Amino acid sequence: MKHTPALSERAAYDRRAMSRGCSCSVVGRPSWVVVVVLVGLLLWPTGSAAAEAPCRPAEDAPRVTGAPDDGRAASLPRPFQTQPWAVDAAQLLANAQQQAAAELDAAGAPSCYASLLPGIAARTGFLSPYEFLVVGYYEHDWDTRDGLLRLYRDDPQQAVRRLADIWPSPRAELLIHTPAFFDLDTNQVYVNRGAVTPDQAPNVVVHEFWHALANVRLSSRPDGTMSRTTGFWTEVRPAEGRAWRPVDEQVEGGVPTYLMNEAVAIEMEVGATGREHPQMRPDLLEAMSTLHELFEVAGRSRVLQLYLESRSDELKGIAHQAAVRG
Repeated sequence: MKHTPALSERAAYDRRAMSRGCSCSVVGRPSWVVVVVLVGLLLWPTGSAAAEAPCRPAEDAPRVTGAPDDGRAASLPRPFQTQPWAVDAAQLLANAQQQAAAELDAAGAPSCYASLLPGIAARTGFLSPYEFLVVGYYEHDWDTRDGLLRLYRDDPQQAVRRLADIWPSPRAELLIHTPAFFDLDTNQVYVNRGAVTPDQAPNVVVHEFWHALANVRLSSRPDGTMSRTTGFWTEVRPAEGRAWRPVDEQVEGGVPTYLMNEAVAIEMEVGATGREHPQMRPDLLEAMSTLHELFEVAGRSRVLQLYLESRSDELKGIAHQAAVRG
């Protein structure tokens, strides 16, 4: 779920174009970009415990944290230049947690979802445009990603020159103007400090929290293909493959499932901040209209709980009922 230069990573960006094999931290940002291996990775429940566990987030992976501005990036060519970001990251993340927790409570969601919020906040990375581009472009090549991030720490000018093979290109230019995205493969929210203004940051962060809150529902097929579903949206991975690829499917009425996930995140972003989501494209307006039709059929709380549980088939069933009802 990706984005054009609008507010959320997926709202204005085709998620499939930047899929993580597939919609915002560094508190007290470190002096350079580092990749931190978190201790105590999240373990998947197995057997009957998996069937009973209401909250099943993505698995943690090495965490990318963003470098502070030290003056060197100011001389980089556009759009890699960075300026000090006038945002209190700790307060921003604390507010987003409170807002999301209030919405979860209003929806009657199991308490374990609210308990995920501190971890989501801790794994939110505020990145420079260069870092954000590298993380997004090399989504399946972590060795190259990490090497470029280390080079950017040591020599930003040389690091930019090393992008000659991919910059400029349509995909890279789209990425560098993307505000944020949540990456299932690393269980991390990435925010592009070069594309998000301080005024936009509260919307972006709580929006991405709602992408991160949805369960990851795994299943296997007889041919060995794996599938994973988050919210309305499903990806598949061949038996011998490494990359997840999105399933091109729609709810009844024609809205792609990845846009239905985007509609939920926008709905909750607006509810949390009290501010409208800007630059709403026609396809997003249609997705929001469809989501509200689902609310009318099954109730807002029920639909949001099914989204959190990633019960895509049940959500599609409600969409069918809404379409039949007309």
